[in-house]
Amino acid sequence: MLRYLRAGEDPKEVWLLRPDIISSTVTRATGLEAAIWGGRQPLIELLDRRGLIADAATRQHLTCLAKDIGSEDVVAYLSPGGAPSCETGAAFAILTERSRTATPAAR
Repeated sequence: MLRYLRAGEDPKEVWLLRPDIISSTVTRATGLEAAIWGGRQPLIELLDRRGLIADAATRQHLTCLAKDIGSEDVVAYLSPGGAPSCETGAAFAILTERSRTATPAAR
């Protein structure tokens, strides 16, 4: 993630990922979603400090994704006033649906 940021990649764009990065069912994700999947709160804090989690809709989606994958420390960081209501599995379903249209080349 950090290597791509240093290269000037936009973490809000959808990236095509190798199946071993997240899972065989998630091969297309934004850099921010991939960072959430990694579950490392310090990385999420760094991205947030850089202004990359700028709008409420992105923050809610990322919070719901963190909730879907059980990353409670990331959920707490992204929503210090309490987690938003999320439909269980909906954020994860967005990634799996997007991945169904992936092309063969991957990062």
